[in-house]
Amino acid sequence: MLSSFRILEIMQQGVALLDADLRVVIFNDRIGKLLRAPKGAIDVGVSATRIAAQIPILGRTQQSDGSQGSWLTHLLTCSTLFYQEISVGDRIVSLTSTPVDDGGWLVSCDDISALASIRKDMANQNRRFDAALANMPHGLCMFDADKSLLLCNAGYCRLYDLPETLTRPGTPLWQILDYRQTAGNAPVQQEAYFDVVVEAALKGSAASENIALMDGRVIKITHNPMENGGYVATHEDVTQFVRAEEQIKHGWSRPADWPAQSHALT
Repeated sequence: MLSSFRILEIMQQGVALLDADLRVVIFNDRIGKLLRAPKGAIDVGVSATRIAAQIPILGRTQQSDGSQGSWLTHLLTCSTLFYQEISVGDRIVSLTSTPVDDGGWLVSCDDISALASIRKDMANQNRRFDAALANMPHGLCMFDADKSLLLCNAGYCRLYDLPETLTRPGTPLWQILDYRQTAGNAPVQQEAYFDVVVEAALKGSAASENIALMDGRVIKITHNPMENGGYVATHEDVTQFVRAEEQIKHGWSRPADWPAQSHALT
């Protein structure tokens, strides 16, 4: 059977146990390597004060919520878990200090460089995604199976002049349509508005329809169903395109000949 000391030494995490006087009771070599501590900085009987003095990166460190905090100050004044992420050379190390029943602390650290890199990549991807959404020429929205808003871009908000309160995740579609009715840019045929949603769901693929609005515009809405019952939709103002088609079809030569209401064209 492996002894407790042997188990500590083969652990990938660095570990140190401090007593109620904040002195090291037991530790493994891994914690010193991860923190790049000077030889002898972490040893049985050494105080947390001395450890902090010999490992400057413990002085002011970034916490998980983005705030700054001192490892030693927390151990001296608090009795709650303290999680930090520390840059040690080219590595990112997590340091977790957990209070134990006798007033001491269990301090563990781990190399999370790979995880930090993944999080950074994801953050960059999210920024690129947000930039793409913000700069799309058309409106885009995503609703779940209950027709509650998941996200929308600035183009969607501008298209229907929506207030910020109606662009928040969880907003029911009916609230958006009610507002648009009051604002005068709702669909002319409200009851037929969801026909394209049903069509897309039945097809299992994208479906498009030109929707005439009360303000005279024509919006091409393309619905893309999702497996969970929701959908992603793009909204494109095609009013001028529809009018141009009608001009060609009917031989109108001047804008004055065009019908005043574009929904008369659909």
